[in-house]
Amino acid sequence: MRRVDLGTTPSVLLPVFAFACGGPTEPGPPPALAVVSGGAQTVAIGSHVPQPIVFQAEDPNGAPLPAQFTFTLRSITCSTSNGTICGSTPGDDQLVNPTLTTGSDGKATFSGWTLGTKIRESKCLGAYPGTSQPKNGGDVGLAVVCVFPLPGPPAQLTKPSTDNQQAPAGSTLTGMAVGVLDQYGNSLGCIQVSAAFCVGGLDVQITFTPSAGGLVSQTQVTTNRGGAAADWTIVSGVNTLTIAVGSLSVTYSATGL
Repeated sequence: MRRVDLGTTPSVLLPVFAFACGGPTEPGPPPALAVVSGGAQTVAIGSHVPQPIVFQAEDPNGAPLPAQFTFTLRSITCSTSNGTICGSTPGDDQLVNPTLTTGSDGKATFSGWTLGTKIRESKCLGAYPGTSQPKNGGDVGLAVVCVFPLPGPPAQLTKPSTDNQQAPAGSTLTGMAVGVLDQYGNSLGCIQVSAAFCVGGLDVQITFTPSAGGLVSQTQVTTNRGGAAADWTIVSGVNTLTIAVGSLSVTYSATGL
């Protein structure tokens, strides 16, 4: 695994750095490969990355190299929960025509990146010299570029709290919760990267509606943590609590004794 310093400034979008490592495609060290633009985009999961990624091969002084240089992009897995660590473990993104050759200006542009459907705090590509797989399992290549995925719109609701409870009339059932997932089963909550901030997530409005006589501690809440909960005070007999997000809803039942 290779640790990549992406900085510690609290921000949803983390900076992208290129770094030199890996093996040459011909005698002599490979050029440095910089990410000129296209990094740190925020992209919906399962979607095509809209802004092309532009790379530039550079000499030790940072000047563009006019000679052609071939490299290959691969989806890799990176973690930012304890510093940023990237390895050569494959990610789930789909890449079209991932082998690139720089032109006379030293630049090469990649526009064939579609995010996979599994949420991570970042989705990253590693750039490797040549067209072959890296020989070293811990080699993350010449450069890394990341974008940050957002979950899709609400598509599923879950009931993490206990259903069909029985309690004396007038009792308060605490923390009656709902979880909100997208069509791929990802939580709409943001991913905690550090104690200071998290990335991703979507705000949704959640409505709690008790049956006649029942009371809730909050009737509506907007959250980016992928769910919400309310305390529910029940009355004698059968009680219901409907929790809705747009046209989606789940219902809890409880009996007041």
